[in-house]
Amino acid sequence: MAFRDLAMEKLGLSVSELVGDFSFTVYGGRGIHVEGHKGILYLSEEEITFKHKKRNIKIVGHDLSILEFSSTDAYVKGEILSVLIEGKNV
Repeated sequence: MAFRDLAMEKLGLSVSELVGDFSFTVYGGRGIHVEGHKGILYLSEEEITFKHKKRNIKIVGHDLSILEFSSTDAYVKGEILSVLIEGKNV
């Protein structure tokens, strides 16, 4: 069984819910890749908030810095303490 199919089955999600309009991956608490963002709302060494279509993603940590940034993807380095998905921006 393919990974996507297994994830859909285990999480009880449809394909559109699984793919969604954004995703993020945390790597060992030392870095994060954010995909599908629409820009930066807030930036400091302790917090970076990315804007999305319907929600914002807030990364909280220490010594945060953006390593790479494009119109849809960003790589953040630092000690990642939490990632919060904030309300709807409709």
